[in-house]
Amino acid sequence: MRNFSVSRCVVDALPETRNARAFAERHRGKVYLNYYNIHQKGSYAWNEKELIVSCNRTESLDASHKEIMDQSIILPRECEITREFAKHMHNVAKKLEEDEKTGSKRYVYVKLGADHFRHAFNYEAMARQNAPNLLFPEYAS
Repeated sequence: MRNFSVSRCVVDALPETRNARAFAERHRGKVYLNYYNIHQKGSYAWNEKELIVSCNRTESLDASHKEIMDQSIILPRECEITREFAKHMHNVAKKLEEDEKTGSKRYVYVKLGADHFRHAFNYEAMARQNAPNLLFPEYAS
């Protein structure tokens, strides 16, 4: 956290909730546990007291996908790790699901292969929302 001057980060709360919570407690106010909430609509819900941020999984993946498509993120030059990152970014697909009982439809992202970097990027994009930018204040949102 110190080496990279992290001002805010989001980590997956599941399945290692105990370890994730301990990490968040060690860095109170900087680390938040993410829980996806299928019923949540709109912006991220930051809970400073509980060190939690919740969001709709599809909406948050859409938002971080848009950053890539709009080329608003600058990636390091191409190398082995950036190629792996790109592969993980392609290993999810948006699919329309229909509830057989109600007939309601919704989009969900499905895993097509290793997608660790895809979700790590999603958490990083969440953390950047309204986060203080201590290194480059001119780029703060």
